[in-house]
Amino acid sequence: MAITVTPLAGSGRVNTEERNTGEPFCYLLEIEDARILLDCGSRDWEANDESAFYYEKKLREIAPTIDLVLLSHASTKHSGFYAYAYTHYGLKCPAYCSLPVKELARLSTLEDIIGWRGERDIEGLHNDDELWCVPTREENRAAWTSVKDVRYHQPQHLYGKLRGVTITAYSSGHTLGGTLWKIRAPSVGTILYAVGINHMKERHLDGTALIRGDQGGLTVHEQLVRPGLVITDSERGDCVNAKRKDRDAALLDQHWTYIRDKDPSFRIPLCLISNTGTDMLKFVRGLMEFFGGATAAGDNSREEAERRYKENRGVLDFKTLNIFTSVDALEAAYPGTPKLVLAVPYSMSYGGSRRLFHSFSNNPGNAIVLTSRGAPGSLARDLFDRWNDKQNDKWGSGKLGEAVQGDWNITITEHSKVPLLGEELEAYQATERINREQEAARQAADSRRRRMMEADAQEEDDEEDDFEGDSSSDEDDKVVEKEEQQKEEDGNGLQQISYDIYLKGHSTRGATSFFKSAQGSAPRFRMFPFNDIKRKMDSYGEVIDAESWVSRGRELERQAIEQDQEHEAKRRKMEEEADATPLEPPSKYISENVEVGVNCQVMYIDLEGLNDSRAIKNIMPRLNPRKMILVGGTQTSSNSLINAFEAISAMTKDIYVPNMGETIKIGEHTHSYTFTLGDSLVNNVHMAPFEDFVVGHAIGKMAYHEEALVPTFEVATSAAQETTANVPTSLYIGDMKLTSLKAKLVGLGLSAEFGGEGPLPMFLSGDISSDKVLVFIAGLTNTLLSVPYVEPLSETLKTSGWGVAQLLTSSSGYGFAHGSLDRDVSEISNAVAELRKQGKKKVVIMGHSTGSQDVLHYLISDGEREGVEAAICQAPVSDREAIDDTIKSYIPLARKMIDEGRQEEAMPREACKWFATPITAYRFFSLFAEGGQDDYFTSTLPSSTFEENFSKVKTPLALIFSGADQFVPEYVDKNSLAKRMQDSSKGGVKLSTVVPDAKHDYEGGLEGSKPTLKLIDTVKNFIEEYA
Repeated sequence: MAITVTPLAGSGRVNTEERNTGEPFCYLLEIEDARILLDCGSRDWEANDESAFYYEKKLREIAPTIDLVLLSHASTKHSGFYAYAYTHYGLKCPAYCSLPVKELARLSTLEDIIGWRGERDIEGLHNDDELWCVPTREENRAAWTSVKDVRYHQPQHLYGKLRGVTITAYSSGHTLGGTLWKIRAPSVGTILYAVGINHMKERHLDGTALIRGDQGGLTVHEQLVRPGLVITDSERGDCVNAKRKDRDAALLDQHWTYIRDKDPSFRIPLCLISNTGTDMLKFVRGLMEFFGGATAAGDNSREEAERRYKENRGVLDFKTLNIFTSVDALEAAYPGTPKLVLAVPYSMSYGGSRRLFHSFSNNPGNAIVLTSRGAPGSLARDLFDRWNDKQNDKWGSGKLGEAVQGDWNITITEHSKVPLLGEELEAYQATERINREQEAARQAADSRRRRMMEADAQEEDDEEDDFEGDSSSDEDDKVVEKEEQQKEEDGNGLQQISYDIYLKGHSTRGATSFFKSAQGSAPRFRMFPFNDIKRKMDSYGEVIDAESWVSRGRELERQAIEQDQEHEAKRRKMEEEADATPLEPPSKYISENVEVGVNCQVMYIDLEGLNDSRAIKNIMPRLNPRKMILVGGTQTSSNSLINAFEAISAMTKDIYVPNMGETIKIGEHTHSYTFTLGDSLVNNVHMAPFEDFVVGHAIGKMAYHEEALVPTFEVATSAAQETTANVPTSLYIGDMKLTSLKAKLVGLGLSAEFGGEGPLPMFLSGDISSDKVLVFIAGLTNTLLSVPYVEPLSETLKTSGWGVAQLLTSSSGYGFAHGSLDRDVSEISNAVAELRKQGKKKVVIMGHSTGSQDVLHYLISDGEREGVEAAICQAPVSDREAIDDTIKSYIPLARKMIDEGRQEEAMPREACKWFATPITAYRFFSLFAEGGQDDYFTSTLPSSTFEENFSKVKTPLALIFSGADQFVPEYVDKNSLAKRMQDSSKGGVKLSTVVPDAKHDYEGGLEGSKPTLKLIDTVKNFIEEYA
């Protein structure tokens, strides 16, 4: 099934060297016949230099055809245009986002509405040549009320045109409630929309869900790995962020000199200028589940909870924060005193931040700290560019930069809305009075015209009635005569009188007898109905009617529901009144150009919370998408990422960077059909899980039932199965086919041959005809080419006449969870024997990570095995030093299970969270317990243990540690540990060294990295000398 992606805004190929941070995000994703809009951002109208307004006009054209809207962040560049498009463009389809994004985006848009409409005549500016797409307050509330909020990790199944499509939200780590969208469709696979991500754990937010837990940033979330298509932004593809500690220190240094010499009781007021700041804080205090880092930890700690209870405040109750809605209110509260002011918007295009700049900039003792670069053309971008031009190390190089003392003048346009006074007010009132009189006259004329039309209609009805009356006069005369005759027969024309109530004096009128009145002359009195219900009795008394009690309960429930609805209606009414446009006095809009002298300090500190190029270049290869689309960046930043990805052989080469309005088509158009499975088929077919689906193989036929909307797939009859061609008994879905894998490797330019038989494939590369081979054994969870430095190592050793054999043992991947070192050693020995049969005269075994335990166990354990010329342990680690206390708490349980003879049984699910697979009690104890079979490299082992193990080494052995190994605790002195092990070997360990700055698997394994080159050179020199 074909997928098409069209950027409406936020292209990844901006033809400018400026980092276009102000460009909104909006992308059209088409799956089958359904259209999905990814984000709906708004541009900075003051800084906008787009005269064609392609984005707005294109969205207005296609909005009625959109079937689904997915919003990722609450910032205006991601969701600021949604309210306007919903109201004016007909974007009425279902829209989804997280709860924080829904409410915070509403408040962000409301802030823009108040700011823009408080300074500019929006209605007067909106025309075909210049679009100012700013909704009203009422439109904003109505739009965001219609949005459906979702929770993280909970799939949402869609219907209609999107029937069969599932969307799931994951945390992006960039903003509160920020979302990565996983879109899953049976016909197209998995699509991941991941813009605005941050892998760092901040003080108030955890990192993105792309990276799993405490795995050191090495493992991608299992539900997101290997998607069919990833759409991500390349805005920071060529920049490096400064360290957080440096940014924090610089931020604090900006106001430290203000309070250093002051009285301890003196405190600089902390102020926020925002029209929606109070509402924002009230709302986010109820969203602690979306917070992370120190904020969530402080909310959950017992001591902090007790302290807040005593002080009657929460984590987000900032007792020192003063919130103001205008600069005038701030100056009235703190006139001419030092203060720290937070102001919005960041771009300084309108509102409090722009007015505050005018009053702050001329004082040399003030400081303006920018936390965002703003859109090109905005005041914030102008200040950033001037600051960046005066830095020795430009922004994006990983350096923080220094504060700059302003010495320039700039001209800005100030817009304001002022009340009418004097003659202008009188003219306005006169105009309004004339308009009211004209409106009243128009309404009176309409009312008079309506009465005349009603009178004409009445005359026509009367004429019709007169005509009908003449035609029926004869019949009426006959009826009257008949009635008079009937009266005479009923008794001299007396009429019976009927009373609704008792009237005094009328009770005896016309009565002729005490017992009986004359027929036809007695009055009749009406009574209320009364039913005498007979009570049911049994031997215990009156029978209780349970239904009456049930009815009473239903009545109480109905009343409670009505009461809740009444409260909800009142709450909604109060919110609508709060968001309603307040009545204002007659006003006018004025604009004036003002020259402002910038004499204060200017400093930029990046607090946007986004990944830099290093993070992107490490996360995406581990995510390993089949295809990728880069958006929201410049041509330079996109090319930087593409060049880095091309250097990684396992990374996809299908990377697209569409221009604005350019449609990228992925896949071919196919047809998909919907049907139901018959009961007999479901009961007889074996189904197996595959990604987010369950699959199986069946032979059947389609049956069409009369009342069913879709056909039913049922098991075929025996006669039909006999005429059906036989199919293979084994069905491979997602498993490795060695022949196909070899063809793929050859197609990529990697020479490969298979060695060995049965379940132990070896993949030979490098100089495959040589009689010298290095056998590589990977660590836990690793498989073919999952250790990045193996490929450049193979290419280097090829120049020295060595081949590399990557051995897949039974413990490869997740097979380690039910294996042992003894099993691994046996399989390695069989592999070495097979290589000897193929004429390999020199064999060196090299283990990575936990594979180092296999190598050392191969050298020192008892039993016969094939000999090798040399051995290497690269990045040896202690698994029991790398785990947390939760895993350690299950070690006694594993020991107990082993003692009871249940060593092959799986540990509880909670004990297996370190790996995404069940693990046996034996392997758990071997890896994580003191004295386990894998416990060779723990730094706290006594020297006697090291001597007992390493003194048995008779084959030349190299120990190569990683200097920045994230699985080795900080308290471990790697150089000292390497020396202890070499000294304990009595000559068996020929080399024991530490590669500086090297990660566990060498940070992606690019050939140009210094640690990788150092490792390859060390391995090459060692095998040439000792093998």
